[in-house]
Amino acid sequence: MTDDQRLSERTDERVADGPLMDLHDQLVEAIARQQSTVTPLPSQRRRTGAHTRRQVLAAAAAVVVMVGVALFVTSTNDDARVAADVTVEQDADGVTVSIENSVSVEELERELTAAGVDVDVRPMATGPSRVDHFVSISGNSGKLIGGDGTTTNKAQFTKGDEVVLFLGVAAGQRPYDAMTDAWAYGESLAGTNLDGTTLAESREEIDRRAAASGTSVSYRLLASGQETTPQPEDVIADATGLSANSAVIMLDR
Repeated sequence: MTDDQRLSERTDERVADGPLMDLHDQLVEAIARQQSTVTPLPSQRRRTGAHTRRQVLAAAAAVVVMVGVALFVTSTNDDARVAADVTVEQDADGVTVSIENSVSVEELERELTAAGVDVDVRPMATGPSRVDHFVSISGNSGKLIGGDGTTTNKAQFTKGDEVVLFLGVAAGQRPYDAMTDAWAYGESLAGTNLDGTTLAESREEIDRRAAASGTSVSYRLLASGQETTPQPEDVIADATGLSANSAVIMLDR
């Protein structure tokens, strides 16, 4: 038995029970027809075996790849993924909705409806760090928990309360309706959190990040909210993203 025959038998064994056996047969038959109708020149005969092996290998590889694709497509289920990302817990008094990963408004509505929870879900424009996460909640009993990148994003509310859940959507170049942590990944001043440092320590780094992202930075006093000229001894309280290219830094003086 030649090497080509052994390879062909091994390839047949691998796909014999697969969903693309017919395609494999067609590929191998096409190669065989090509070999029977083309007479190689004398200078080419010494390469025929290697060329044939490459053709059979290519056919086998194509079948293996396509079988893998077919199995992936049949085993992937978007609904199952979303169900795993959204958890709805209910007890006698309240409801807790948890998001493990990013989900869309439509996906969240579908999961809440399936759980028998009647609340409204609406989009709210925000920055990259909060897209597809809870950004706000309305209702007397509503509150948000976590969602800071280290804890699960949760919404809690009392059954029967008229609640609206707001899910972040990309604002693009519009001002954010749901403001962001300007130090967060994807935001205009993204990088090490500089809260608690003085401007003497951090002003150069802030200016560098702002220049790199084309961001306009303003400074306000934490106590009054009034815009101010920053002083070296001022301590950074927090930095808030207002849009893709503007941020405000609150100072403790």
